[in-house]
Amino acid sequence: MSSVGIVGIGVGLLLVCMRGPLVVAPAAWLRWFRWQIETTRRTRIFGGSVLILAAGMVWAGTTEDSLLAVVLRLWGLLGFVILPLLLLFPSGFRTFASAFLPAAEEGSLPGWRLVGILNVVVGFLLIYFGGVAL
Repeated sequence: MSSVGIVGIGVGLLLVCMRGPLVVAPAAWLRWFRWQIETTRRTRIFGGSVLILAAGMVWAGTTEDSLLAVVLRLWGLLGFVILPLLLLFPSGFRTFASAFLPAAEEGSLPGWRLVGILNVVVGFLLIYFGGVAL
């Protein structure tokens, strides 16, 4: 079994499961995200869990020489650059993230639905290419 394929499928499933609700119910997902980053502790736990995922992506990306391995390695390295800042400065991340969250969760939020659709498409592509890599 290929570690790149397994991690690709896992990251793809995570993207689909985490961003799928953004397509269907963006206001509820944005409320959950706002709640998730509301306190310093939850923000650090969120950042730590994503940092562990980034470490797995870098590890899997270094085991093979394929396009999927390069993509996983680059996303993981990007996580290693950004996420320690989230762990060290959670209030700065909250301020930054709050600037992108809508103040009033009214309407259908078409921009957020588009973000969700793009993430789900990327997730399905990762699942497909992860399956091919197996």
